[in-house]
Amino acid sequence: MRNMRGGFWDRVEKGDRCWIWFGPKDQSGYGRYQNVPAHRYAYILEFGPILDGLVIDHLCRNPACVNPWHLEPVTARVNILRGEGVGAGNARKTHCINGHLFDEANTYIRKDRYQRMCRTCHRGVGTMDAPTKGPSLSSISTEEDLRDALLAGWVSVQEFVRILPRYTRSSV
Repeated sequence: MRNMRGGFWDRVEKGDRCWIWFGPKDQSGYGRYQNVPAHRYAYILEFGPILDGLVIDHLCRNPACVNPWHLEPVTARVNILRGEGVGAGNARKTHCINGHLFDEANTYIRKDRYQRMCRTCHRGVGTMDAPTKGPSLSSISTEEDLRDALLAGWVSVQEFVRILPRYTRSSV
């Protein structure tokens, strides 16, 4: 990374918040500069080397942003959990699909799939004590009820997106 400042900032439009990279980008919208992700390059220019084992997280969630103040070095795990992927969404769940709390006493991890499992539900599988699944979709009558069901884990994100138009008003 010889002559680090030459030409890099010429490809950046500095806005009030995000500084947008207008050079080459990859398929995910992240800038590239001299075979280095542009946001990493900007961070190094401003703050110096990134410690081993850390990645750069966009606090603004804009992959084209190279504003060093919007970037934070974190572990890959933290970066993933802050994101919007399936793993991040599952990690944020506080209750199983049947509404049982994911706490130390009621949760175990399947080592083969790194998946949290609910002990209460597992004990009830195939027995009369099997837990019920929260409200049926027919009993959800408002958008607020639907959002509560999503937060409680009673409906999946896919179900939520599919059902939501039934509850939202047209803005015609």
